[in-house]
Amino acid sequence: MDKQSTEVEIEKAIPGLLKDLVHAFEQDALLSLQAFEGTEPFVRAEELLNQGYVSDAHTMLSGQINKVVRGFYTKHLGSGELVFLMQNLDFFRSQLREIFNKKEGSACCADKAGYIIRCMFKALHTGEQIVHPVNEQDGSRPYYVPAKVFREHEEIMGFFEAVHSLFYGRPDKFAALCQHYSNIPNQSY
Repeated sequence: MDKQSTEVEIEKAIPGLLKDLVHAFEQDALLSLQAFEGTEPFVRAEELLNQGYVSDAHTMLSGQINKVVRGFYTKHLGSGELVFLMQNLDFFRSQLREIFNKKEGSACCADKAGYIIRCMFKALHTGEQIVHPVNEQDGSRPYYVPAKVFREHEEIMGFFEAVHSLFYGRPDKFAALCQHYSNIPNQSY
């Protein structure tokens, strides 16, 4: 079989592979649901959904799921700030990625966001100051260490505090944070 025929066969197979992958994710979700199905909140959510009260059904399910997740993190972490970080990880990650994308470019912004989240977690968990790794031979930093933003412990933890305050209805710190980052030049492409 020549290269062109192989490429055509691969292109033909991709839709089927994607469909199989989606099906596998759906089956995994259905298996996970079995652990909760039949419990009062899930039965009530199903009733609400069937009656067309989609927002109420969503709130019912989200509340129960968030309670389980919060219980898990509280059991294993204990700290309110650590629990807050873990329960809102996706929001933190998306905010960080957007800042990195604008201020440092899109390259490795997900790695940088993950690294900063790990830094915040460790600082909240141990109380240690955040110090970025540096190569002792040449002074270089790993690719995932930010170059323009989130360079110091105070800035990183200030970001955490601003998001935390915003969540609890106090937007002043977050607004100041947005102003601070708007003053830093965007990455030119």
